[in-house]
Amino acid sequence: MTDADLLHLIGLSPDDFQQVRQASTFEQAENSLVLLKERARKGYRRQVFELHPDRNDGDETKAALLRGLNVVMEKLEKLQVQRPAPPPRWVPMWNNTSTSSTTTYGSASVSFYVNGVRIS
Repeated sequence: MTDADLLHLIGLSPDDFQQVRQASTFEQAENSLVLLKERARKGYRRQVFELHPDRNDGDETKAALLRGLNVVMEKLEKLQVQRPAPPPRWVPMWNNTSTSSTTTYGSASVSFYVNGVRIS
């Protein structure tokens, strides 16, 4: 069974993850993920109750399904919303001794850096 099939067993669909991705703010995405994880835990507990080997006389098919659900839940619990990276800053760096700079104002050469990388 694929991870998508196992997610369906606990009551989740790809659309649920899309809602987290399309949240307009970081806080909304974080809250959506928390709610998604809570729904997953409820569905997981329901499936564990039904699939546990002690309740099914050691049925290997259901035990394998339960092991797959355990792996999916581990992956799901590790999911995090990443805070968006800040926009790049333009930091003018004045260098009077460089001759490789493309912009010169009088005797001063100007180089532009974005996040520490020279771009001109």
